[in-house]
Amino acid sequence: MNRRTFLRAALGSVGGLLVAQYGLASPRDYMAQASNPIPTTFVHPKLASNRTAPVGARIVCLYDISASIDEVEHDIQLEVMAETIASEDFKNAIFYPGGPQSIAICVADFGDTGEVRVPWIDIGLGDEDKLKLLAHEIRGLKRRQFGSTNHISGLRIANDCMAHCPWPAKRSIVDVLTDGEHNSGGSVTELVVLRDQLATQHEATINALITLDRNTFELEKWAKDYLITPARFLKRNGALLDPGFVKIVATQQTDAGALVKYNDAMKIAFRRKLILEVAGIELDELHKITKTGISAQINNTFLPRPNIF
Repeated sequence: MNRRTFLRAALGSVGGLLVAQYGLASPRDYMAQASNPIPTTFVHPKLASNRTAPVGARIVCLYDISASIDEVEHDIQLEVMAETIASEDFKNAIFYPGGPQSIAICVADFGDTGEVRVPWIDIGLGDEDKLKLLAHEIRGLKRRQFGSTNHISGLRIANDCMAHCPWPAKRSIVDVLTDGEHNSGGSVTELVVLRDQLATQHEATINALITLDRNTFELEKWAKDYLITPARFLKRNGALLDPGFVKIVATQQTDAGALVKYNDAMKIAFRRKLILEVAGIELDELHKITKTGISAQINNTFLPRPNIF
């Protein structure tokens, strides 16, 4: 049984648990969700400030809405993103003594096409409430489409976001969540051009969190070859641009708690990834510094290999 078949079968038995425990919508709730119009601007009309000073880091959170992402996985992507952004861990990652002290962040999706879903918001000291407001907006996003996996559309919108960000940054990051290889909208050669453009024009590093089952482990190699930023680009000051990295969450499970385990694995993997991107340290190191920790203990045996989350 592949993970699509299994997740749909498991939904009937544990979907209610996910809704109750994590606040995720079931498939039938989609039409009842409040519509969130696609922005026509790259800067948030209410939450962005008028400041022009550089920020320590800027991040495009780019998530996959292709047809291979089913309804449950789509909701989990949004929930783990929102929960991480609203967490004490993320706030501590920004403001601990070695952190960037300020960030700009926006959210975009990609399938057949890419769209900005939450425009740029800047967050500095005293703006911590924006993190919860941003999380609320992310949770309210309505799925736009079920289409192909067009990574070109994703990197194109990421390039546009970086080009229209009003705040310069010491570090720029594109954080991609995906479960498949590029399969429409152009060749991988065009994809590589956009990947390299993000590096050369915007000094932006692409990192990936990929979800896969036992039949698609080649996706990790594909992401390293064509999606994440290779270690060969120099910034304008002559320093080496941070190369990208790939993190993995496996979704092939055969027990009744599969969806809860998948949610837990995505939650800790995304949190660790975003903290590493923002703070430059692992989550465990941040906890030692800030003396705080994620309340839920994650079952690490769920993950398939020791060198990934």
